[in-house]
Amino acid sequence: GTGSEAKAAGAGEPPGLLGSEQLVALDRTVKSLEEATAAEPGDAHLWNDLAAVALVRAQRADDPRDLLRAFEAADRAVLAAPSMVEARFNRALALERLFLSADAKAAWQSYRALDEDSAWADEADRRLTALSGPPVERLWEAEKRRLDRAALTGDARTVEEIVGRFRQGARERAEQELLGEWAEAASAGQTARAEERLRIARSVGEALLRVSGERLVHDAVAVIDEASGGGDSQRLRDLIQGHRDFREGYGSYKNRDIMPAVPKLTSALEALRRARSPFAVRADFFLACCLYFQGRYAQALAEMERLAGVLEGSPYPAVQAHAFWMKGLLLTGDGEIPAAADAYERARDIYRKLGEAENVAAVDALLGENRQLVGYGHEGWEHLYRALRASRGMLDPALASFVFTKAAQAALQDGFPRAALALQKPAVLYAARCSPVRKVEALIWRARMEAGLDLRAEALRDLQEARRLMEPLGSSGQLPVRRADTAMIEGSLILREDPRRAISLLTSALAVYQEQKVPVLVLPALLARARARELAGDETGTEQDLREGLETYESLGKSLSGQSLRLAFLSTTSEVFDQMIAWQAKRDPDLAFAYADRALTRVLPGSASRLWLEDAAEKDRLLAAEPQPLPLREILPQLPADTTLVQFAVLPDRVLIWRLRREGSALYQQPIPRDALEQSVAKLQSSGRHETAAWRKSSAELFDLLVRPWLSGEKKGQRLVFVPDKVLHRVAFATLYDAAAGRFLIEDHTIACAPSATLYVNALARQRRLGKALGQGLVVGEPALDLEHFPTLLPLRAAAEEARRLVKLSGAVLLLEKDADKSSFLNAATHADWIHFAGHAVIDPRNLLLSKLMLAPGRDGDPGWLTAREIYSLKLDGTRLVVLAACDTGNEYVPGSDGETSLARAFLAAGVPTVVATLRDVDDETTARLFEEFHQRMLAGADPADALRDAQLAMLRSGREADRSPAAWGPFEVIGASAH
Repeated sequence: GTGSEAKAAGAGEPPGLLGSEQLVALDRTVKSLEEATAAEPGDAHLWNDLAAVALVRAQRADDPRDLLRAFEAADRAVLAAPSMVEARFNRALALERLFLSADAKAAWQSYRALDEDSAWADEADRRLTALSGPPVERLWEAEKRRLDRAALTGDARTVEEIVGRFRQGARERAEQELLGEWAEAASAGQTARAEERLRIARSVGEALLRVSGERLVHDAVAVIDEASGGGDSQRLRDLIQGHRDFREGYGSYKNRDIMPAVPKLTSALEALRRARSPFAVRADFFLACCLYFQGRYAQALAEMERLAGVLEGSPYPAVQAHAFWMKGLLLTGDGEIPAAADAYERARDIYRKLGEAENVAAVDALLGENRQLVGYGHEGWEHLYRALRASRGMLDPALASFVFTKAAQAALQDGFPRAALALQKPAVLYAARCSPVRKVEALIWRARMEAGLDLRAEALRDLQEARRLMEPLGSSGQLPVRRADTAMIEGSLILREDPRRAISLLTSALAVYQEQKVPVLVLPALLARARARELAGDETGTEQDLREGLETYESLGKSLSGQSLRLAFLSTTSEVFDQMIAWQAKRDPDLAFAYADRALTRVLPGSASRLWLEDAAEKDRLLAAEPQPLPLREILPQLPADTTLVQFAVLPDRVLIWRLRREGSALYQQPIPRDALEQSVAKLQSSGRHETAAWRKSSAELFDLLVRPWLSGEKKGQRLVFVPDKVLHRVAFATLYDAAAGRFLIEDHTIACAPSATLYVNALARQRRLGKALGQGLVVGEPALDLEHFPTLLPLRAAAEEARRLVKLSGAVLLLEKDADKSSFLNAATHADWIHFAGHAVIDPRNLLLSKLMLAPGRDGDPGWLTAREIYSLKLDGTRLVVLAACDTGNEYVPGSDGETSLARAFLAAGVPTVVATLRDVDDETTARLFEEFHQRMLAGADPADALRDAQLAMLRSGREADRSPAAWGPFEVIGASAH
């Protein structure tokens, strides 16, 4: 669990709710507060309330991501109001639950400085006391001395008790230190010390054999005893040389100094094999690891597979587990994610049986990363959180640094940069205790996070320290890439004040990334250099870098490798288009439009680059699902005479608006910073579910900004097709309010949306081919869900009845409840002329390919969901309409993401010309009423856009006050073809 209690100041829990209903209430509260903080980012009280509710939900839903959310929110509250005691309490609590003990201790002390005598102050004191115990490594140092005394005095019971509590630490000390110390003392003629070291190793080996069954230390000592007792001097010399060389080679390896490690480990392997010592397998393993750090991945994988096989059933499971661990890493680099998960699980199972909690935690961190790579974020964080919990008991600083870095990277990719930075802080401190190379890697990651939060001085300081540490280390292993990383980050930070130096730094980084063939790093380097070149006045170089950046973007989905794990360096793939659009808007508006349309038409390369696809053929199929953009001269003639298409490009400093009609196009520019636009949209969303004065004001402001500049030339009844960009995907254009006329936009116009101009005219062509008459329909109603995995998806009480009424009205095929599994749906969908889905959707805001339509679990064990990735691969060329009467199936935008995360878009790619979807969560009873009206109009021969408008206007003029609210009828929109 994520905590035993939540004394979250500033927000209460919903009273009287249990189980799923309580979680749903918490979900709604979190969403509402997120909308409110987006609308009012300087309001410390709102941020603190969000932190409080997130802390409560973290307990109830047992989802560690809410601890990240809570820390982010509390940190923002403290920045806005440093003296707010509630925010400081919540911040300290979030830090403590993330096992950031040093920062949590400091945070509780800061809280106590503001609160001297409340009940919460007593709580803070108790927590400070619990955090003030001695670190585990200090306890281990004391226990090592006690263990040595017990071993030398023959106190086997005490040795076994200590080894039982510190199994991993005892085993690694014997393997990595004691046997090497014996060899060094023996070779130096220090007989007494040699015997002492060997006696301790012997005692540890016997204890390990009794408590865990691991016998490598035991058997290695037995071979030494056998050689010594049998008078085999040559064998003894080989054992001395083997263990001495192993200790030296392992020491170099641990410091990531691979060049001297290899000859020493090779010598150790040969000597130990000559002496017939089982310890040779350890030297063999670390030599294979050296192949990994030398970049010889295929050879390293072959060696790990050989070792894992050789050790199957052997009495040396710790080495076998380590081989599975490394095998998982190497398979991940090859994109074999399921196979990597299998290897990690084998390793974790062995370490669990051995009782080696630190290694279990390290593998859990890798499993967390693995699960995130395939879109299972909740499961991934369950693994990562277990790893973080275990960090409190870690003796090895390298493993602790590893765990915190993996958690920090996951937090960064999940959109929690402040939490990521907090998690990376101990990673740097632990890495500093290991080796310069490890500290360099940790510093570079922290500098990247600091740069993203505009902590410029801190980032430059970390980069300077990383360079200082790398200076004496040469160019072995990954050091050239690390130097390129420092140049890349620094170049991005200084490009405004020193563009020429930035160009030099970024050019040096590019050379390394291009040589290493890492497109996910080439792209941001090209974009940064383009900005620097523009600032330096180099127009030719700017355009050249932008064009090369676009070519690199197109390659992202095709060329993935282990380096793609560092996708956090790639903030947004849309940035390359934004820069080119802004560049061309000053020169050629039509060419700027072409790039804007390309950005909206070709989103899959960026999404595919964030998703591990093992099958190269599937990658090709996915990327081919999106057409190449059409030039403007081909788009205009295909627009219907009664249709105006309005396409937006949201740039950092302005919004570009193209109005397209069959007879020509015009460009309008509205000077509004992106942050201000996002805040305006957030205000509209957070104004409530009823038409209030605040809502009407926000809606009118957006109308004046986005519609009024070009609307004067549009006659009433003209169809408007909007192509939104970025945050504008959140806007329900039908609900925009013309304050001057006192009317909603939908009262004068039929409105639809499209993902891009190219995709709109392609959908029109498919619609014309299919004709207008509706044939056989398929209705899916309230699929029976696996609530164990999705406890917050409550039953849609009106959905089943909605489905039955629609079938009675239309004669469609019905799939209801348990019968609505994925297999049945796919079989029926390929024969359906139209499809109506009344159920739940689960949207992944970070990757459109992982969003899901929720269906019933199949009898064959299928979990019961249909992902957008799967929908893209469907062939629905005969289906003319899909209605997704589920929450959030249309367009959604998360700042920093690719933009549109739309299940509707996936159906368009599968061949369906028109999709009706929802923009945000909707009430199922309201949905049922609206779609009953919609289908009656459709069956009478209306176009989908006209049918939806009629249904929405009927609600707007309804006798029910709730139905008249724009929040009731506004979230529904037609996406795709819209023409008479």
